[in-house]
Amino acid sequence: MTHSAQPEPRIGGDPPRPFMDSLLRGLGRLVLQAYYRQIEVTGSNHLPESGPVIVVANHFNSLVDGVVITSFLPRMPRFLAASTIWDFTPIRPILNAAGVVPLFRAQDGRKVKGSLPATFAKAAELLRSGGVLAIFPEGKSHNEPSLLPLKTGTARIALEADSTTDLLCVQIVPVALTFEAKNRFRSRTLVEIGPPITASPEQIEAYYSKNPAVRSGAVKQLTSQISECLQALAPRHETWDEARLIGRAAEIISQPGPNDAQHDGWATLNTTRRDLSRGYAVVRETHPEQTAALGQDLAEYDNLLRATALRDGQVVNTPPASVAPFIAKASVRFLFGLPIVFIGFVLNWPPYRVLLALSHWRDLDKRSTWSIFAGFFLFPIFWTVAAIISGYIGANLWGGSAFWISSFSVLIAGPVSGKLMLGYLDLYSETLAEARAWTRLRGANNLSDSLIEKRRVILEKLRALVEAYRADEALQEPD
Repeated sequence: MTHSAQPEPRIGGDPPRPFMDSLLRGLGRLVLQAYYRQIEVTGSNHLPESGPVIVVANHFNSLVDGVVITSFLPRMPRFLAASTIWDFTPIRPILNAAGVVPLFRAQDGRKVKGSLPATFAKAAELLRSGGVLAIFPEGKSHNEPSLLPLKTGTARIALEADSTTDLLCVQIVPVALTFEAKNRFRSRTLVEIGPPITASPEQIEAYYSKNPAVRSGAVKQLTSQISECLQALAPRHETWDEARLIGRAAEIISQPGPNDAQHDGWATLNTTRRDLSRGYAVVRETHPEQTAALGQDLAEYDNLLRATALRDGQVVNTPPASVAPFIAKASVRFLFGLPIVFIGFVLNWPPYRVLLALSHWRDLDKRSTWSIFAGFFLFPIFWTVAAIISGYIGANLWGGSAFWISSFSVLIAGPVSGKLMLGYLDLYSETLAEARAWTRLRGANNLSDSLIEKRRVILEKLRALVEAYRADEALQEPD
C-alpha cells in the first residue's frame, strides 16, 4: 500500500502539517500493530490520489476505528467526531494535532445553536480545498452485528460542497472495518475500501432548490445510495451467533479438503463469508428446511470446535502421526525466544494486566479503545519507573555512572523487547495450538473421525444449498 506524500489540507483553513500527519500515522500503525496481529488493507486503488473525498465507514469499535482509518488509508483524513470525545483530557492533544473537528449534537446533550451548520460549512470548505473528510455516518459506535441507519449529514456536506462550484466532484468512498475479535489481543483486522460514488447532477440541482421538500429528497436519496455502498462491504447479520456460523461455513467451503485451499488471506475468506451471508438471507426463505438442518449441523460442529479449542483448518489438515518434527520445532522456538520473552515479560506484562483490568468494565465496543489508548500512556510510564529503579540499583552496585547506563538500557529494552516478544508470543501460541491439535486429534477418543464426518456432511449440505440458490437465481434471470 502506497501513501500519498502530498500535504493534506486541514479544516478551518489552517496550514497543512505534513510532518505531524506522518508522525501521527506512524504512531497509529505502531500501536495498532502491537495490539492486532494482522491489519490487512484491500481496495486502496479506489481512493483517489488527489481531490475532494468523503470517507464513510462503519463504526463498531469506538476510537479504534478512527485510528485504523487515519493510520492505514493512503491519504490523511480529517474527522468530524462527537464533542464528547474531548471529555478524555489526555487525548485532546492528539485530536487537535490530527485536525479532528468536534460536533456538538443534541443527542449528546451538547447542542449549540448554529454550531452544526457552521461545522458542516467548514467541512464543505475542506472538500473545496481538495481534502479528505472522514465520517462515521451511523452517528455512534455500537456492538450490533450490522449497520445502524445512516444519518444524513454526509450527504448534506457532499451536496453543499458540490453545489457551490461547477468544477468540484466530491468522491464518496465507503470503507468497511471488520474485526476478527475486536477486543481480543493479537487478533486480525480488515480494512476494505470500496469504489467511490458521487452525487448526480440531478441531486445537486435539487439541492439548489428553495423548496425544502425537494432539497430533503435529494439528501435522502444520496444517503440511501451511501448506505447501499457501505452495506455491500460491511458485516451484515441479524445476530452474532448467525455471524459466527456463517463465518464457520465460509471456512469449510473455502477449504473443502487438505489439498484444496481456495483462499490466500483473510480478505478473500471475508468475501466468501459476505457472499454466503447474502445467499443465506435468500435460501432461508426459499429452502427453509434445508437451511435449518444445515444451521443445526453447523452449530453442533462449531460448539464442538470451541469446546475443544480447535480450529477448522486443524480438522481438515489432520496433524501428522509422528510427533518428532513438532517437538524439534517447538524446542527451537522455545530456546531461542526464552531470553527475549523473559525480558519482555518483566517490562511489559504488569502494565498489560493493568490495561485488561481497566478495560474489563467498559462497554464491548469500547474495551479495545481503553486498552490501546491507555496503553499509549501506561507502558511508557511503567518503563520510566522501571528505568529509574534499575538506575538506582545499578548505582548502588557499580557506582554513580551506572545509574544512567542502567536507566537507558531499561528504557530501550522496554519497547524493543516488547515488540520482539509479540512475535515470539505469536509463535508460542501457534505451537500450543499445534500441540493441542495433535493430542486431541491423534488421541484414542475418535474425536478426529467425528469432526471429519460432521464436516463432510456440512460441506455436502452447503454445496447443495449453493446449487439451489444458483438455480433459483438462474430462473429469475430474464431470457
